[in-house]
Amino acid sequence: LQVMGKMEMERLGVYEVADAVRHFSGVTVKDYGGIGGLKTVSIRSLGAQHTAVAYDGITISDCQTGQIDIGRFSLNNVDRLSLHNGQGDNIFQPARTFASAGLLNIQTPTPYFSAHKQTNMAAEFKTGSWGLVNPSLLLERQLTNTWSMSANGEWMSSDGHYPFILHYGNGEDMQTSKEKRHNTDVQNLRAEVGIYGNFSDKEQWKLKAYYYQSSRGLPNATTLYYDFALQHLRDKNTFIQSQYKKEFNRKWVFQTSAKWNWSYQHYLDPAIKNNEGKTENSYYKQEYYLSASVLYRLLNNLSFSLSTDGSINTMNANMADFAHPTRYSWLTAIAGKYVNEWFTLSVSALATVINEQADKGGSAGNHRKLTPYVSATFKPFRNEEFRVRFFYKDIFRLPSFNDLYYQEVGNSKLKPENARQYNIGLTYSRNVCTFLP
Repeated sequence: LQVMGKMEMERLGVYEVADAVRHFSGVTVKDYGGIGGLKTVSIRSLGAQHTAVAYDGITISDCQTGQIDIGRFSLNNVDRLSLHNGQGDNIFQPARTFASAGLLNIQTPTPYFSAHKQTNMAAEFKTGSWGLVNPSLLLERQLTNTWSMSANGEWMSSDGHYPFILHYGNGEDMQTSKEKRHNTDVQNLRAEVGIYGNFSDKEQWKLKAYYYQSSRGLPNATTLYYDFALQHLRDKNTFIQSQYKKEFNRKWVFQTSAKWNWSYQHYLDPAIKNNEGKTENSYYKQEYYLSASVLYRLLNNLSFSLSTDGSINTMNANMADFAHPTRYSWLTAIAGKYVNEWFTLSVSALATVINEQADKGGSAGNHRKLTPYVSATFKPFRNEEFRVRFFYKDIFRLPSFNDLYYQEVGNSKLKPENARQYNIGLTYSRNVCTFLP
């Protein structure tokens, strides 16, 4: 587990989630296009499809591509980033957080109000090269002693016309010219609203609504002065998610989560040479998700959890012969954890049941699989923070809807991609204080 808090991110001077994640060890962040471009994270070179991304503990899904763009989340509304390689020792989680080779959790701040102060407000404005304009606003309000709310929004715009030098010719005839990129404009809008109910130290409820839209030009490769491009990509995404947690007593804790997610993608190339004189594709995706988890503490150092998740993913497009797939997923995880002063042991088993349908061309079929996980940590010395760690995890990922049903290149016969992780490591930490006269 690696954790980065708000103060550390400010000290590092990072401005995007992707920049902060790069400071974690063992992580690969791919950046497709700089400002406004797709940014993905992967662990141990397994690929972005094997790394889950959670927002306030609820995983984000993209059934179309299978990878999450972390560039659409702003550090202005991030309180903490945590990265689990394999799986964390926290067994009280939704079952879907067990279903990946690694997990990046983006935690947003919960409003905090000092005495006699019921409103917090913050505003920022950033600007930079290539027409970058980036204002943001945050508002937090305490409604009652139990209820509070927050709202924040951000706008980012850039023309992206950065200069470059074009080389052409060979040998002594080599010449250069100064050029600028074209069709590289980006406009992003993000807005969030959260409602928080803190009924007691043992009962909390949270509701969050999120909206994001982007409009991006897609530049061509520049070769021999040919940089003409009119391709454009528009994205919209909105979700509403809710979390409820209650601790009945020392032994029993219950939590449940629900989420509705809708996304839209529109691609336009008005210069393509076909019968219509353009290519214009629109994709629509929806997800319905529900999760329930229970934690039972048998002893002070021994606990068990049971989590079960159900989700429905659908995808539609404006094409007459599109497959219109629907995926029904049911995940159940059972886990146990034992902890004492020198030893920690975590084990879990995840049962995955997938039923898939498609209106045309045949579906990828159904899948049933049981995947185990085990980890152990030893601390041989009482007064030294020296630990020996080990874990093994067997997991898989389903092909995305693009892999299976994309026109002309999709293959509905693709099988799930399996990943087995073996890990052994040593950690040592010690605080060193220097006293100056």
